[in-house]
Amino acid sequence: NGEPQGTGLEYDNYLRQVVEVLESDDDFRKKLETANISDIKSGAIAMHLELVNHTIRTKLDEIKRMEVQRLKELARIKMRNMKGVDRMQIPGHLDLRNPHSFEMKDLEHLIKKTTSDLEEVDKQRRTDFKEYEMEKEFQYEQKLKEAPEEEREKMKQRHEEVQKKHKQHEKLNHPASKDQFEEVWEKQDELV
Repeated sequence: NGEPQGTGLEYDNYLRQVVEVLESDDDFRKKLETANISDIKSGAIAMHLELVNHTIRTKLDEIKRMEVQRLKELARIKMRNMKGVDRMQIPGHLDLRNPHSFEMKDLEHLIKKTTSDLEEVDKQRRTDFKEYEMEKEFQYEQKLKEAPEEEREKMKQRHEEVQKKHKQHEKLNHPASKDQFEEVWEKQDELV
């Protein structure tokens, strides 16, 4: 599966384009690879944007202008549909005070907003999964109550086997941990 998965964020395309362009700059990519995770998540890595060459900066400026244009069009559509701006959210993934060029503030905003949004998405997924598991357990209990006595033992035994099987999955590395980065480095990037 060579196709990268989307983040599910509204500005996913903008994020991907910015990352792709920044990673095409050798100096910035090296800074990114040697930076610690807290500098990346906090947006402190943005100060190294000054290192990228003029061609990269020009590409980033164009990507930002296209994103600002997309947001303006989206706002126009929402205005038509809502007949007002009371529920419109101001995008936090770029600096709107300067719509023409991509600066350190833009990279900092993008990193912080992406980190925050992805944490929120992950939190929602965990909540949804817990609810799903609780619903599944509730349905099992209901079926168990309704089943005849001789069927209950078989159902309990199957349920225990499934539970045991679920607990014996292979170890997954925590996202953003050193082990997880090494796993991606070896398996997906094939850099070993």
